[in-house]
Amino acid sequence: EGAAQVVMGFEMVGRQLQDFLTQSGVELVSGEGADFDPNLHEAVQQEESLDVPEGQVLRVLRKGYRLKERLVRPAMVVVSKAPAV
Repeated sequence: EGAAQVVMGFEMVGRQLQDFLTQSGVELVSGEGADFDPNLHEAVQQEESLDVPEGQVLRVLRKGYRLKERLVRPAMVVVSKAPAV
C-alpha cells in the first residue's frame, strides 16, 4: 500500500509539471506522420516503407520541444524512404 501511494504521488507531480510547462508555452514538436523538417527534426535513420510516403516521420525516438516558437530540442526521428527497386 505504501508503494502505491508513492507511485500515485509521483504521477500527481508529473501531471502538475506537465500542466506548468504547457501554461509556460512549451509544446511538443510534431512527430509520426509529419513531413520531415530539418528545422524541427533530427533524422538518425531511414527505413524503407511501402505504406508511408518518402520523407515522412515513421517513428519518434526522442521527443522534441518548442518554447514559444523557439526550438529547445529537435525531435530525434526515423524517416521513411522509397524501397530499392
